Amino acid sequence: MILDPATSAKITGYRPQKAPPEWDHVCGHVQMLVAASAERSPYRVERLLTATTRLAVWCTAPACRITRKCGCGTRRSTRSS
Repeated sequence: MILDPATSAKITGYRPQKAPPEWDHVCGHVQMLVAASAERSPYRVERLLTATTRLAVWCTAPACRITRKCGCGTRRSTRSS
């Protein structure tokens, strides 16, 4: 996939206005995901960058760590209902 120069520049130059401490850790992932989905999405690239950044930062939170093999990132009760 080849992005037009303007879209590519928006993706590579993006940095959140109030960049969270996790930004340096997730920025490469955010850029890769947005670049891969920009042509297929009905949303503007700026909106994709914002939403993807929020999700990536949320995924780095301690509460999101994978704690069980279910892969959901949350603790599940082992007792049956």
